[in-house]
This record gives sequence, structure tokens and C-alpha cells, in this order.
Amino acid sequence: MIFTGERAVNDSDDEISLRTYPANRFEDAHRESVVRLRDVALLDPVNLPVPLVSEQQWDLCRRIHSAPGVVRLGELPEIVATRGEINQTIFREFITSESKMARLVKGVEIAQYQERTKLSQGEREWFDEEQFLSVQLSKTSCPSKADCHPADHWSG
Repeated sequence: MIFTGERAVNDSDDEISLRTYPANRFEDAHRESVVRLRDVALLDPVNLPVPLVSEQQWDLCRRIHSAPGVVRLGELPEIVATRGEINQTIFREFITSESKMARLVKGVEIAQYQERTKLSQGEREWFDEEQFLSVQLSKTSCPSKADCHPADHWSG
């Protein structure tokens, strides 16, 4: 990736002209967009991520994040990320191919601003949450599932 630019005062109207080559060759078709500092703050006001997308994709992203009622998951009190990933070796006994279980989302399925439906490695799997909680609760002093938050009682 090649970045070019010049030092400027941080102004919310400052623009970054982006041209990305997804196929990694300058001869290939590219995506182009103009991104303003105030717009990337919609995505994350702390880190200011610059998405490498086309103008059409950026316009859609901007409209979604500007819509009333749209919030980042991290702003919701009921969403708590206690771990980024589970260890699929240690917790293999709880991972299954039965789609009636809780969906197990793997890192290979996630891309910036999109979900990958075709996996480049492995296959889609599910997590037997009931079995996991049963085993975890038997290792703790919690009287019931309702009294314990599973993230407080990981073992392995």
C-alpha cells in the first residue's frame, strides 16, 4: 500500500482522496473516493478509520452511520465483548455442525464493513451454548444460569 499526503491542520472539512487497488496491481481496476475527516468520525470518533472503498460504498456507509438510531455496538450497554475469539482447540467439545445451536462467527467471516459468506478456510460452525454453560456452571458457585454471566466464568 502506498500512502501520500501533506501535513495540515486537523479541520473537519479536510479531505483525503483515496484510490485503492484491490487486486494489488496498478494496472487493475481501482476504487476511488473522497473522504472527509468529519465523515470518518461517524465510524469511530477516536480512531478515525479510513475505509478503503469506492465512492458509492463510502456514500452508503456514510448514510447508514448518519441515520437516526444507528449506534456503534460498543455504545450499547447490553453488548460486552469480553474476548475477541474463543480457543477452538480448547472448546472443540462445544463446537458443532448443528445449525440449531448458537452461531459461531469466525474471524475469516468478518471483513471491514461486511460479512463474508464464502469462507476461504474451514466451514461454518455453531456453538453448543447450553452444554458450555452447564459445564461452566458446574465449575463455579453460581446457583443457576440466571445468576451468572458466562464471561465471568471462562475456563480453559
